[in-house]
Amino acid sequence: MTKAVYLYGTDLKGYSDTPYADMLLTKINMGQLLLDTLVRNESMEDYRRINDVVKATKFNRELLYELGFDDPAIATKLKEHNGF
Repeated sequence: MTKAVYLYGTDLKGYSDTPYADMLLTKINMGQLLLDTLVRNESMEDYRRINDVVKATKFNRELLYELGFDDPAIATKLKEHNGF
């Protein structure tokens, strides 16, 4: 399993032309979807992976803060990216 599949539930190679901020939003969205699957469908059995996904999501959010995003802006953008 690649690191991207482990943290986001999918391979990210198809996103190589995606702008940086959009990619961070995509990774946060994918991480949240994976967390939902890990918590609901797998009964939190893989707690280490859950912890790693949470850390990756927080890290991507911190990178967005560095780009000038705040929590309301991130939430708005995530709603727009929900289709990813």
